[in-house]
Amino acid sequence: MLRITLHSRAVRNIKAASGQPAGRRAGFTLMELMIAIGILGVGMVMVTSVFPAAIKEAEVSSNSIVGTMICENGLNIAKFKFRQGDVTASQFRVSASRPAIDETPAHIAKWQFPADQQRYPFNDTDSPYGYALLLKTCGSGYMILCTAYRKKGTGVVLWAEAPNSTLSGTVNTFTVGNGSVIRLGSPFILYGSGQYGIVTNISGNTITLDRKLSPKGATDNKAIVLQETGEADFSPAIATMITRTGLKP
Repeated sequence: MLRITLHSRAVRNIKAASGQPAGRRAGFTLMELMIAIGILGVGMVMVTSVFPAAIKEAEVSSNSIVGTMICENGLNIAKFKFRQGDVTASQFRVSASRPAIDETPAHIAKWQFPADQQRYPFNDTDSPYGYALLLKTCGSGYMILCTAYRKKGTGVVLWAEAPNSTLSGTVNTFTVGNGSVIRLGSPFILYGSGQYGIVTNISGNTITLDRKLSPKGATDNKAIVLQETGEADFSPAIATMITRTGLKP
């Protein structure tokens, strides 16, 4: 009992020395609470500002993965269905009067892909995903380019022609004859060599790509881009792959 009494007296003495009334608990002042709430608010704003960038990054990553799968699928189907006599031109070309990817391109004698077979999953006409192909001869073999796309609306996905005035040098900036057909994110594919880059900036008729290309003279005086009707700013393209291969006789 004596020890308890002494302890209680010691506690009272300490409180008295500190200026704190005995029997009352310490708390926070209004000013301290306001400062804490302000710091918490700033932290919440900083956290929420990160979310849009993270969501956009996740979307880009997802499109890249899905686009690569679609391109590989499209290239394999092209190798299986096309034969040597189906492709005769030495340049990628599109028909100005019939540029839609589900119609017969000018450079392919026999077109094996109706529109539903260019969708992903196969024959799923409700899916926004699909792929577009370009083929040409390349030495003793063939070059096949496949671009995967994800439609943004209800428009038609089609190849479009962009006359190109840059014919030499290694550059990533090109001046084209008609910048209105080009959309951000589209592959910019040179007719003759098959080189391509992705459009990252458009300023009038001047475009910038994500990589440098080396046009091979007059055979690369035109380029091909992918667009969706009704979409003025962005291309539906999400991935592009190209391969050199042989075809069955």
